[in-house]
Amino acid sequence: MLWSQQGCNGLAQLPASLATLKNLVALDLSCCYSLHTLPASLGTLQNLQILLLSCCHKLKNLPVSLCQLSMLRLFDLSGCSSLEVLPDSFVNLDHLEILNLSDCTKLKKLPRPVGSLQELKYLNLSRCSGLDLDVMYLRSLANLKCLTLSPVTEYQSFPRSFLFIDIYLQWSRWWKRSQFHPQCNPKVGSLHSYRCHEQSIIDMLLSDGSDEGDITSDQIVTSICIVGESGMGKTELVHRIYNDQMILDAFNLRIWVYMCDKRRLLEKIAEFTTCAYCSNAPISVLEEIVMEELSGKRLLLVLDDSDVESHYFWGDVRKLLSVCAKGSALIVTTKSSDIAKLIGAMQTFYLSPVSKEECFMIFKEHALGGLDMNSYPQLESIGWKVVEKSGGNPLCIKALSGLLCHSELGYEIYMFVHRTLPALRLCYDLLPSHLQQCFRFCSLFPKHHIFVKHHIIRLWISQGFVLPEEGNQPEDTGLHYFDELVCRSFFQRCPFRTDQDDEYVMHELFHDLATSVSKNECLRSEEPFCSLAENICHLSLVLSDFKTVALAKEARNLQSFLVIRGSFPVVRILPSDDLYMKFGLLRALNLSYTDILELPRSIGNMKHLRLLALNSTKIKGLPFEIGQVGTLQTLELKDCCHLTDLPESTSNLTKLRHLDVQKEPGNIKVGMPHGIGQLTDLQTLTEFNIGNNLSQCSVAEFKNLNGLRGHVHVTGLENIKTADDAKEANILGKNFLESLTLEWYYNDEDIDDGLCQEIANNILQNLQPNSNLQKLVVQNYPGNLFPLWMQDSYLSKLVSVTLDNCYGCSKLPYLGDLPSLKSLFIQRMNSIESFEIGSSSLATEEERPPRYPSLEVLTLWEMYDLQFWVGTSEGDFPRICRLSISRCPRLRNLPPLRSLVHLSVHCSSQVPSFSELPSLESLKIEGFNKIRSISFPHQLTTLKKLEISDCKELSSMYAYSLSVSDSRVVRCPKLDLVGSSLEDHHRKKVDGGRNIPTRRSMVLKTATYTDLQVDSWKWEKHGEKNIFASNLVRSYYRCLHRNSTGCCATKFLQPNDTEPNMLSAMYIYEHNHEFPNEPNLELSAEPATTRKRKEPDVPSDEHTSKRQLNS
Repeated sequence: MLWSQQGCNGLAQLPASLATLKNLVALDLSCCYSLHTLPASLGTLQNLQILLLSCCHKLKNLPVSLCQLSMLRLFDLSGCSSLEVLPDSFVNLDHLEILNLSDCTKLKKLPRPVGSLQELKYLNLSRCSGLDLDVMYLRSLANLKCLTLSPVTEYQSFPRSFLFIDIYLQWSRWWKRSQFHPQCNPKVGSLHSYRCHEQSIIDMLLSDGSDEGDITSDQIVTSICIVGESGMGKTELVHRIYNDQMILDAFNLRIWVYMCDKRRLLEKIAEFTTCAYCSNAPISVLEEIVMEELSGKRLLLVLDDSDVESHYFWGDVRKLLSVCAKGSALIVTTKSSDIAKLIGAMQTFYLSPVSKEECFMIFKEHALGGLDMNSYPQLESIGWKVVEKSGGNPLCIKALSGLLCHSELGYEIYMFVHRTLPALRLCYDLLPSHLQQCFRFCSLFPKHHIFVKHHIIRLWISQGFVLPEEGNQPEDTGLHYFDELVCRSFFQRCPFRTDQDDEYVMHELFHDLATSVSKNECLRSEEPFCSLAENICHLSLVLSDFKTVALAKEARNLQSFLVIRGSFPVVRILPSDDLYMKFGLLRALNLSYTDILELPRSIGNMKHLRLLALNSTKIKGLPFEIGQVGTLQTLELKDCCHLTDLPESTSNLTKLRHLDVQKEPGNIKVGMPHGIGQLTDLQTLTEFNIGNNLSQCSVAEFKNLNGLRGHVHVTGLENIKTADDAKEANILGKNFLESLTLEWYYNDEDIDDGLCQEIANNILQNLQPNSNLQKLVVQNYPGNLFPLWMQDSYLSKLVSVTLDNCYGCSKLPYLGDLPSLKSLFIQRMNSIESFEIGSSSLATEEERPPRYPSLEVLTLWEMYDLQFWVGTSEGDFPRICRLSISRCPRLRNLPPLRSLVHLSVHCSSQVPSFSELPSLESLKIEGFNKIRSISFPHQLTTLKKLEISDCKELSSMYAYSLSVSDSRVVRCPKLDLVGSSLEDHHRKKVDGGRNIPTRRSMVLKTATYTDLQVDSWKWEKHGEKNIFASNLVRSYYRCLHRNSTGCCATKFLQPNDTEPNMLSAMYIYEHNHEFPNEPNLELSAEPATTRKRKEPDVPSDEHTSKRQLNS
């Protein structure tokens, strides 16, 4: 039996009737702030095993009768800030295993015979600043496994003998973290109870209604609602569906949005589809952008954790989805069944509590990591009893199981579980103190915030939460902390960013818990704050609208100030002159995405600052005084486009561990000062820019930076004069580097200098990296030979290679022997005539192993002289699945690639011949302006998807043997599909009214709106709108045959921005009836919409967008 009065602020004393509860096992009186005494009758509860009194601030003493609680195993007195002494009879609690006295600031001493607590395993004395502890008391605690002391406690507050506690306890430090089992972090699997739901939903999403006869416009979008309480696994279920391979293949676009209002929904969709922040745009403009971007695409939209019960909102959602292609889908997860009715869901799935058997399977997986339960018989009974009390909630099971796998507790935790939140609170209470403070700190971030692993770890380190471990770097220890919280289910992998393995989210229940337990030290404000409580140490600002924030308030205890980017990208910060003196204790300052232009010189007075982040600001430089902040460990200046140089004093930041000055391609690189090589603690240096004068850093300064990890982009290699200088950089000694970019920059007049080529050859040879390297990029290399270290299996761990604009080389390096190479990108290598698969190996053709044994993705761009593949055999490229070829006009054929699944060919004069592609499923042909016919080989029996676009002269296509399920022919005005096997399929797409839109941008040679028949179609005007930020008016026209044939063709007409006398038109969707000539129209040079994803710079000719080249 459990009796809980948690959070009863008015409870000053316990009722006398409590003594009658003889079978009471757990008593929770935590956060009863008015409770000042406990009755003596408490000692009559002989079966009591758990007593929680945390945060009872007025409780000054405990009754002597406590000694009668002989079965008590867990006693939590944390946060009892008025408690001064424990009764001596306290030591008679023979079965006590866990005693938490953290934050008992007035506690002066422990009962003298404390060593009598022979069963005590866990003792927490964190932040007991007034405690006078004699270490001799602890010597007889034979079963003590973990003693937790605050890392910020002053040593002077304890007797000197306490400093030698490691001698008595035979520990190397004062604290010992609980055990972490690597095998306890299982792979996410689908719950058996929900597996039928998963398959049913996938089947619904894949059914586009093509076999259901006529379909109305209201049925074009499949709407599904998933209802369940928090923690039941709604997000995890949708996560698995969202990333299912069949779903990935079926949908052009997938968008995941945590629930919000209309504006935020429009902003998120616009940001996702355009890669630009649109928060300052009016709703009408956002709506227009979204409608344009979604038009004709088969979309899967997930609205997670919905709570909006507004008919108007869901009407707006349906309006957005109405422009999508047939087969689009909406999935909504919610705790309310009323939402399903509002959205008009075709089917609603209710997630009921999972069965006891499946709960036990979850328990085994998370507590034992798949190990044999027979090896841990004592856990089986515990597991079943935890299951019994869990209510079938998967999150509750995972959290408690994670608790078990990190502890050696022998008591039965099942007694603690009553309802979900108390169980999660228990998981927090039993965290080691170093993990508790890391978890509390996360409350500074809003719900559904995406945590980037290394960012949050750097913040933890800045606050001193990550304690030193002998032989480990703080980042490694912090990573261990994070992984432990992941294993305990406090963090979960981000469900919609599977390509990023370092991004995580926190479940809303855990976020609520973090907010609850941190309210006395952390404040997350969504409004400009006016005053701060004195006890607030960590402050974050999350603004949902444009606000001006004046930071002139006194907050002398503030240790963290973070501006968290909400839905509005820029916050105006007005710092006062003495701001950095008033915030003198700050350890972490994040002003990223604000409009700050400069830092005041008083920044040098921040003697405790460890992390400074100014990412994506317009700051032009740092003051010289930044070099006086000797404690600085992290300096983030990413995407500061106006920043050109770092001050000379940067070399004084000898404790700096992370320096990020990376910018988007095309921006001016940040100059490095002389002396940067003195920062020998650096682990992150995103860019190392070699200068050409004495005031800038030389390549020799790279020599001592042997602790660098992750990725380094070395630029300015043209400033290296001799090969010996390159060797002095000692890149070979950078054992921890995973990714390396080597970039030169030369003017046109330098590239034909033979002497420069020879020097460059020797320089690159001496820039040999360590064999641990996983990714290599070589850009603008002026030499004519690649080094030997690239051409054998020395780089055995290399996964990705990019060769970009190595214009002097006429031969590619032999990369076929690299055993781990998965991705090869070759671009702008105009002198290459053949792709040679040859090797330096002496093995005969029969004996040699397959070349490129692990290669999966091969990209060839802008290789204008490439003609042949040389030395290929049937066994080469055994795993290749994706090949993209762009602007290789002389390439005539492809080698036999038996595992190739996706082939894209762009912007050439002829389509390379291909026959031996038995696994090909997707083929894209784009931008072939001169070809008149295409013939497909009959061997393409596995082809499912065919897309042909921007082939202006293409008039015939021989594809009688093809049987594709998805074909798209776009902007091929002369192509007649009559007689082709694609005819019926193409007509079906058009007749359905949701064919992929053909978006054409045209300039009309007429000067007035009146001549609307210039394109030979008959239109009717259905509205007009003022164009945002201009005086121009856009008119909207629909095909006159809309009612008779269902034609969805639409035309937008508006004056040209630069020449108002000219008119511009944009057409969306093809007509589904007779196709007329358009003699009076000219195709514009640019695509109709310029809001595209950021990709590598490529020429924009042939009406080919960057996004299309990469698809």
